[in-house]
Amino acid sequence: MDQVANRLSTEINQTHKKMSWFEIKNYLYAVVPTGLLSGLVFWLLTHFFA
Repeated sequence: MDQVANRLSTEINQTHKKMSWFEIKNYLYAVVPTGLLSGLVFWLLTHFFA
């Protein structure tokens, strides 16, 4: 029974690591382009209207 519990715990931890990396990857895919676009917009605004 302990072996089953240990194996299940290991699989849960591996799945959690994969999910956390997946969430980090999705976060970066969402944040980096948004940051670049907003930076470009603010640079254009300050360059042409300041």
